[in-house]
Amino acid sequence: IFWRKKFPNVSVFCININYKQLCHSGPQQKITFLNSSSTKLPFTNNSVERVLALESSQHFKPLSDFISESKRFLSDSGLLILAIPVTITLSSISKLGILKFTWSSEHYSLDEVRKIIVSGGFTISEEKLIGSSVYDPLADYYVENRDELKKSILKQYSPFVEKILFRSIQKMKKSSQDGVIDYVLLKCHL
Repeated sequence: IFWRKKFPNVSVFCININYKQLCHSGPQQKITFLNSSSTKLPFTNNSVERVLALESSQHFKPLSDFISESKRFLSDSGLLILAIPVTITLSSISKLGILKFTWSSEHYSLDEVRKIIVSGGFTISEEKLIGSSVYDPLADYYVENRDELKKSILKQYSPFVEKILFRSIQKMKKSSQDGVIDYVLLKCHL
C-alpha cells in the first residue's frame, strides 16, 4: 500500500507462498497478489525493475535459489533489496541460547548472506546494519504492552508459549545489543 501511494503508476506485486495470508491481505487497488514460491516466480526474463524482500528472505529455502531467480527476471538496471536477520559470526550460533530454538527461520551469518548474493551475480552497493532499530523497539513494545498481547496470545496458546515468547524476545534484544545478531539492509545490483 505504501509503494502504491508513493508510486501510483508502478505495477506492484505482492507474493506469498501462504495463500491464507494473501487472502487476509484483502483487495488493494492496483496491487496484484500472487500465490507463489520464492524460487519459482511467475515473471519473464528481464521484466522486473525492483525486488524487495523485506522480513522474508530468511525463510527462502535455499536463499541461493531466490537470488538466482531474482537475477533471471530483473532488468539489467534492476535492484534487489533485502532486509534479513543475521548472526554476526558463525561462532555466534552457540551464543544464541533460546533463540537457537525459537528463531523460526534459517540462521544465516552476515558473511554467508554476502557470499550467496555475490556468488549469485550481484554486487552489494549498500549495506546497513539496522538491528538496533528493529530488535530494541520490538522488545520494548512487547514489554510495554505485554498484558494486552498476553490476552491475545492466551486465546490460542498456553501460558507456557507466551512465557517462551517473552524470554525469546528478551534474549533477542540482548543478543542484538551484544553484537551476536543484527538485521542487515542490503541494496544489490546486477
